[in-house]
Parts: sequence; C-alpha cells; structure tokens
Amino acid sequence: MGVPQSNVAVKRFPASLDIPEHEQYVQVGLQLSESLGISMDELLYDYRALPETEGVEVYACRKPLIADTLKGLSENGYKLSVIELQTHALMRLYSQHSASRHSGEVSMMIDIGAERLQICLGNGEGGQFYRELAAPFDGMELVTDEARERYTETLADTVQRQYQLAATQVQGAPVSSVWLSGDSAGKIDIFQLEKLLNWRVRALNPLQGLSYSPKLIDKLSESTAAWSTSIGLALRGVESDH
Repeated sequence: MGVPQSNVAVKRFPASLDIPEHEQYVQVGLQLSESLGISMDELLYDYRALPETEGVEVYACRKPLIADTLKGLSENGYKLSVIELQTHALMRLYSQHSASRHSGEVSMMIDIGAERLQICLGNGEGGQFYRELAAPFDGMELVTDEARERYTETLADTVQRQYQLAATQVQGAPVSSVWLSGDSAGKIDIFQLEKLLNWRVRALNPLQGLSYSPKLIDKLSESTAAWSTSIGLALRGVESDH
C-alpha cells in the first residue's frame, strides 16, 4: 500500500545492520518513538538501510490517519506489513524502466494523479531527484479542449521550475524526454507539452521490461499508466537484472 507523503514522517537514525532483522526493527522503533514522542503502539513504520552511512531511513505513519484503510484490509483478511512513500515506489519503477531501455538518455518521469503530482529524475549514479506536489490543477472532472490546454500549460510551468531545482542536485546529461504516467495523464495534451518543454514526451508503459501474462492486459478496465504506483510497489526487493 502506498501512503501519501504528507501522512508520513521521515527520519534517519544510526543502526546496527549486523543484528537479526527482528531486533533491528525493534531498535529502530524505539528510536523512532523517542524522536517523535509517540508510543510505538500508535505507529506503523518501515525502513530501509543506508549502507553509505551505516544507518537507516525510517518512514512512520500514525495509525489513526489510515484507520479506515487498516479496517478494510483486516475485514478482507489482510495485514499491512510495509509502509512506503509513493515517490519511492515510482522512483523504483523509473529506475527499472531506465535500465530496460539502455538508451543512455536522461528522461524525467511525471506521474499525474487526481490530487498529487510525482516527479522522478536521475540514474542513481549522478544523483536522484524526486518530488511529490499537490496537482497544480483546479479539478479534472470536466476536461474540455480549453481546460486541457490550461492544465498542460500549468503542468509545463511546474515541470520547468522543478527541473531548475533538480539540475542543482543531479549531475549528468540534460533531460531530453519525458514519460507521463498516472490515472490523469490522459488529460494532458502531449503534443502541446512537447512544444512547451522542447522535450520529447511519451506515455509510459509501466509493464515494459517485465514478464506478465497477456491475460492481465485483457482484464484491465483502465490504461496501464494508472498502474505505475502498484507496479513500483510490487518491484520492492526485486533486483533490476532479474
């Protein structure tokens, strides 16, 4: 399950990475509880190792914020075991997609949801840049040609401003193309966006480079672009060369 970044506290702590995983989990939880001043019983948390610093990056969410979701999972026989930022799930998909293309070009991925906009950039060598922003649109329920043009102009302006910020953090070749994903990506005029950004713009196929049953596509009632976050979550723990 992806948790919106606005509902998640992110912390970094030193940790003993050479102890059993269950002991490490408890150790991280105690540090987190003390740092936030919240009982461990009120928190759901997860973490990832940071080998370069011999520490961990921790993601925590207070249970009341997702109480309805937890109830729905429980009623259907599921238990939440992982918390992950949506941006990290999308960044994983972005990295996998970049590796599968072997083109050498630098592309930016923009995932457009009804409420949130996610921007991913970087190859993991020269650095990584990702941002979660409120979708810069005033609602997308009714999409006329005029509204589509306005949405596209607003998106282009947002992307240009974020790219100026990203350029100070990510080293390497300049961006030459954009991949659009997300359940609201179809409401953007790709050709207009190409002219405004002066970059090639393409719809992202999140299944590219992956093995899957053709029957999966036949059963879809929506574009595969809407599956980007789900596929990014499913890739957790999967090496890109497998």
